[in-house]
Amino acid sequence: MLSDKEKLLKKLMAKKGFGLPGGTAQPAKSKRSVQLENFMRVVGNTGRAVDFSLPEHSAASTVERTIANAGGFQDAYLDDSRVMFVGNVACSEIVAALDFVPFNGQVLSYFLAAAGAAGAFLDIAEKNHLSRDICPVVRCVLGAAVENCLPTPDFITFAYFPCDSGARMFYALADAYDCPWFLLDMPERRGNAAAQYLAQRMKEMVARVENALGIEAVPDRIAAAVEASKETMRYYEKLISLSLAHQVCPSVHKFTTDTTTHLSRMGSPGATQGVRLCYEELLDSVETAGQIRAKERPRVIWDGLMPFYNNEIIRYMEEGCGLEVMSNLLPAMTQNIGGLLAEKDPYMYMARRQLHFAGIDDTKFDVLEPYGIDGIIRFNQWGCRRHLSVNQIIRDRLTQSGMVMLDIDGDFIDSRGYSFSQVKIRIDAFAEMLKNRSEV
Repeated sequence: MLSDKEKLLKKLMAKKGFGLPGGTAQPAKSKRSVQLENFMRVVGNTGRAVDFSLPEHSAASTVERTIANAGGFQDAYLDDSRVMFVGNVACSEIVAALDFVPFNGQVLSYFLAAAGAAGAFLDIAEKNHLSRDICPVVRCVLGAAVENCLPTPDFITFAYFPCDSGARMFYALADAYDCPWFLLDMPERRGNAAAQYLAQRMKEMVARVENALGIEAVPDRIAAAVEASKETMRYYEKLISLSLAHQVCPSVHKFTTDTTTHLSRMGSPGATQGVRLCYEELLDSVETAGQIRAKERPRVIWDGLMPFYNNEIIRYMEEGCGLEVMSNLLPAMTQNIGGLLAEKDPYMYMARRQLHFAGIDDTKFDVLEPYGIDGIIRFNQWGCRRHLSVNQIIRDRLTQSGMVMLDIDGDFIDSRGYSFSQVKIRIDAFAEMLKNRSEV
């Protein structure tokens, strides 16, 4: 006779392309408090604690981000919360307007990696026949689901962008929790026709939520969420303008972590507060310097996600090699924010805003020049076919533009294959080449 865990595993795997035979058993229903206890138990077995503490002199924006992440995580496990599972591509304005607590499994895996606890859930997934070739986010989230560590969702929304493995994960979760879902279906191309299509899909998403859960999406609440989102974008516009005008770049690690949090909260006052604090801190650093700072050292773009479990590589580049490392998120966000803010129709704004951010993991060559970029570092996530497939195209484009590229192979969640010594020699050679080029 199958245990509840085995039944849940079969349900997760059935017909979703992960290689196990199907089953018909429904997962056992548990209160979210029990699921939180399960989560803490698994993390506790790693010898790690879920630590929301901060260094004594943390920036105000870091404090705000940490409190928001901790609060959102805890709220998702309250039995009276309305929880929506979302991916990194989701219309967060609608999530906020409908009073859902968003639970982003992808961001959860980043958090677990930073806490040194992702390995426990990766091990669970692999012991249940999920290959290490599968995306670590998928393995981490499904490992948590197998142990009944995720809060039971009321609704799930997801997209096939940037890859289909994440969508397969959400299909599996929707089946496992017998939960209504909606595929947002992001267009691959940009432009007005794509925005109109996506806006219509967002209207259908709202109708699906209304019908499935018997709630009403009040237009005034959607309008309010859009206005909050626009206010957040105004602060992003100020931050980008300040960075360009004074040739200052926020810390790649902090900016990536901040933006990952804020994008999941677009449409809420909390996102505006977080980006405002980031802007004010950058402004304070500019005013302290007292003048426009000329670029003093080679500047490189970090393209792709980064190892959330260890900041050693980036820290060594900055402190040991004298490079200035900038997140690719910043230049990718420079595209026509003014035109986005001028959009009057709420759904067209949400569609255009989503399309604006949808490609932030792809370096935009036409916006790099104002930042004085000398080279690009591509962090190649193990097994990510989408990211790896364009490497040669990017290398060819860089050759044409006179820039150079360094490939670093690794995993942003799974630390078991990490070895700094294996990449240090290549980083040293890359930094030396950049310095020699700047002296010519």
